[in-house]
Amino acid sequence: ALASYDAALTIFRRLGDRYWLARTLNNLGFADLTLGDADRARSVLLEALPLRRELGDRLGEAVTLRNLGRASAKLDQRVQALAFYRRALDLSLELSDRRGAATAEKLLGELESSHDAAAARGHLERALTRFEEIGNRVETAEVLELLSRLDLEGGDAAGALELAKRARELEMAVRNPLGAVRALVARARAERGVGDVASAAKSFREALGELETLQQRLGDPGQRALFLASQRDVYEGHVDLLMELHRRDPAAGHDLEALEASEQARSRALLALLEGVGAGLEHGVSPELRERLRATERRLTAKTQRQLEVFSGKASKEEQRAAEQELYAALGELDRVRAEIRLENPRAVLPSPPKTLDAAAIRELLDPDTVLLEFLLGEERSFLWWVTPSTVESYELPARSVLEAQALKARQEVGDLARARSGARSALEVLGATLFAPVVDRLEDQRLVIVADGALHLVPFAALSLPGAGGEPLVVRHEVVSLPSASALDSQRRERRPERRERSAAATTLAILADPIFNLDDERVERHAASPERGAFGDLVRLPETRREAEAIAALLPSGNRLVELGAAARKSRVVAGELREVRIVHLATHGFVDPKIAELSGLMLSRFDEQGMPLDGFLGLHDVTNLELSAELVVLSGCRTALGKEIRGEGPVGLARGFMYAGVPRVVASLWQVRDRATAELMT
Repeated sequence: ALASYDAALTIFRRLGDRYWLARTLNNLGFADLTLGDADRARSVLLEALPLRRELGDRLGEAVTLRNLGRASAKLDQRVQALAFYRRALDLSLELSDRRGAATAEKLLGELESSHDAAAARGHLERALTRFEEIGNRVETAEVLELLSRLDLEGGDAAGALELAKRARELEMAVRNPLGAVRALVARARAERGVGDVASAAKSFREALGELETLQQRLGDPGQRALFLASQRDVYEGHVDLLMELHRRDPAAGHDLEALEASEQARSRALLALLEGVGAGLEHGVSPELRERLRATERRLTAKTQRQLEVFSGKASKEEQRAAEQELYAALGELDRVRAEIRLENPRAVLPSPPKTLDAAAIRELLDPDTVLLEFLLGEERSFLWWVTPSTVESYELPARSVLEAQALKARQEVGDLARARSGARSALEVLGATLFAPVVDRLEDQRLVIVADGALHLVPFAALSLPGAGGEPLVVRHEVVSLPSASALDSQRRERRPERRERSAAATTLAILADPIFNLDDERVERHAASPERGAFGDLVRLPETRREAEAIAALLPSGNRLVELGAAARKSRVVAGELREVRIVHLATHGFVDPKIAELSGLMLSRFDEQGMPLDGFLGLHDVTNLELSAELVVLSGCRTALGKEIRGEGPVGLARGFMYAGVPRVVASLWQVRDRATAELMT
């Protein structure tokens, strides 16, 4: 559907048909919302709204306002969501649009449910009456599910259970699979509320099975990840219930099942790509379609650079929005071409997602000197699993809100050099005490493998200190390794990606790209102007210390076993042309970019000009990285915030570091903060 909408957008833009352009933009935004991509949805819906107003399409305007409210709610922009919903409700009432008014009431009720239960109930009951009057069974079922949630939160578990059962029956009758899952989850929670935990566990397992079936219908691992992120509460609810069962019967193995459910909830897109999903995408494809793919990737590169230029300059809000919309259009075009390739190429059809590991298999991954610590953050309580080759033990931790507040405080203080001298250690000690208090007496000198969750992905675990350690960071006594999931480690070890190449005996050990040329006034450019126009990236200053960093590292190896590219030679073409394919260690020292909304804007800036001042394509973006064929054992990203990216629940930050893992690299060294040129050089050498 997404590919079809993107294709239709291209046609309607070309024809200048604003009516169908507005409708298609709205439908695309709704599809993005269904998949969980609220950022992209908001962008395309903001383009649709003025078109509908200009056309006088008031019914369509109300629809788009409701969808904008949905996007704002998913982005935790409650005030904006309320404004969109209320305007949509007023407009629908003016137009005597009963269905539109009922939908707006339903959405207002859902939004208010966590703030004002009485107001939420009023909205939902009015919505229910209207939907029943017009015979809309799909929306009736959704309102019943929301009322079930409200009753459960209000202490009426029995009433909630009856409403959830009615909702499930209706959703099944109208064959609305996602709605049926949500109703089943509401039933599971209500069953737990009335004390029937066995039925609740059965309902959660059934809901998860249906979710797994639904996500298999999606076109690529990225879409699957967004969809599963939007349903993460189902996995968390299942884990929480299993841990409650474990509390009641510690010998029954429910904590092992909870660990397995935790694995099922994380890093599914990464796991799929590590297992070779989508490998051989272009094999057997016609030359015409292959060239279309290349051309589309070039357009995406251009739009990505345009977006970066606009946001790094002094562009107006309108120019920024236009650049963002152009970027999303280019991403949609790339998705459409990939969908066509999958139709033409049977080898590119996605198989069923790979299974995650069970508890026994996770234990088998570990050696005697290694402990795996897996965290899962929950609404009311969080969990820690301590896993060794012989044991699995579980512990309860504070709620997500408590842990995330501590994690963000520690991150802020460490990232602020002035505050770090006085306060960072206390913040790191507080977080370390909270996370490790249950196991502190068991930590000796083991290797610690950390599987983080939520805001814990932003925490430097090696810098945390244990209770009673006098502020000594973990890294002093422990090797600390971070993993997306235990299942991902298993896939990396097996190296099942079919396109991975074996290195030849003469393969280069080390390749370094550092100290690129960013601007024309760089002294290394032969014909630079005396006072040139610095351009959109004029604030990218030279990083001379990265040259010293590169030279110091290169000196550790004989000249015949290393590749060092400095200045203009540190260019993108060196990376994407396959010259690093057989290198064991790749070290890239330059400016990094990260975008928390659009993963594709994460990247590294390599040389933008050669020595003669001729422009080069210098931006090595995420889509460039994921297309690389590397057999490297290690990639070092010596730049600012290269470990960050777009946060997707269950996946963690999707950016440069994750991109190199997609490309098959098992180990990536990256930074969580802005880092100074000289300090980074000292650390890396």
